This record gives sequence, C-alpha cells and structure tokens, in this order.
Amino acid sequence: MKQADFRQVEKSITRLIRTNRKTMVIVIENDASVTVRVPKRVSKKEIFDFVKSKRDWIAEKQREAAHKARQARAKRFIEGEMFLYLGKSYPLVITDETSYALRFGKSNFILHTKCRHDAKNIFIKWYKRIALKYFTDRINYYSQLMGIRYKYIKINNAQSRWGSCGLKGTINFTWRLILAPPDVVDYVVVHELAHLKELNHSPRFWNIVKSIYPDFLSARKWLSDNGHILNI
Repeated sequence: MKQADFRQVEKSITRLIRTNRKTMVIVIENDASVTVRVPKRVSKKEIFDFVKSKRDWIAEKQREAAHKARQARAKRFIEGEMFLYLGKSYPLVITDETSYALRFGKSNFILHTKCRHDAKNIFIKWYKRIALKYFTDRINYYSQLMGIRYKYIKINNAQSRWGSCGLKGTINFTWRLILAPPDVVDYVVVHELAHLKELNHSPRFWNIVKSIYPDFLSARKWLSDNGHILNI
C-alpha cells in the first residue's frame, strides 16, 4: 500500500480496538464514526488492507448514518412536543402550575415555565436519574438469573454505545437507552452481563446471550434501525 493510501485509511478509522477476537470487524456507529475491532496480533498492514477493501461499504453505511442523524431533529422544548421514555412517546406540557422543574405524569411530561431556557439539561438529568434506578433493577434481576456478579453501574453520555463493560466488573450505560423499549433495554443489560463471562463476541458469548434472551436478534435490529431517535 502506498504511503498516501496508508495515511488516508488510517485517518478514516476513528477507533481501533484490539481484543481476543479471532476476526476483524468494522462497525459504523450512529454518529458515522468508524470502529475497527481486530485480534491482538494482527499487523497494521493487515488492518489497513481490510479497511481499504471495505471502503465502499463504509461510505454507504456512513451516508445512511448521516441520513438518520438528520432525521433525529433536535428538540425545541415547546408545548405538545413528543418525548420518548421506555419506547413510548409523551407530549410536553409547559406550565407554571407545578412545583417541579420537570416531572413525568401518566400521560405527559410537565415542565415548569421558568425552566424552559434550560430544558435540555433538565431533561437529561431526569433521564439519568430514572435510568440509574431502572437499569439497576434490571441488572440485579438478570445478574441473579445468570449467576454473574457485577461491581456497579454508571450512567454516561455516550452517543453511540448503548453499554460497555469494564474488566473489573463495572458496567456503563448511556442515559439514551432509557428512551428505548423495555425489551431492548433488557437485551443490552444481558449483553453487557454476558461480557463478564466472555470478553468478546465469540459464538460462546452469543450462546450465553441467547440462553437468557432468545429474541436478541430482534432487539439488536431495533437498535440498528432506531438508535438514531434515542436522543433529545
């Protein structure tokens, strides 16, 4: 490979992750960034040859990701605007007849009029608080079912990773996952717990996931098709 081609391919890779996996894989994230996961002992030349051979596919998937990003319009926080919570959409009510900055009723979100200028941050704080409680409940349920111990969970602001697992038993979830349907949340929880047994995506790993969550392919497809709307 020519030096110029080498630099061009290197520049196209956002994240290069070496693991114990046996094959190389390219993942186009929701923000159109490129993650390349490879075995630990693969050479840079092999990696770049692989990425170069997939450049047309990468470009197509990045166009699709960009299109989805345009569809996911930023919220304006106006009366009647719809907001997701556990897979369902609820309208926003703006009023001064509430003692809370933001609260969730049975059929809507209620935002105090004086808080509209900071509505996005207020919503994110609310989602994070609810996500921590909800995800903790689900991970406690599945960790007992799977006979797996975890250390603790964290809620972060990740844009394109729904969950991740640390080597010491820490499990991270993006607050955006609380916008997804409950069955999709459960899939991500099971997925991350399974990594505490298998730190890869080997057939053994997917067998663990499937044994607990047989319909994992549907949940994974839902995230692939709809992950771009899990934002505000």
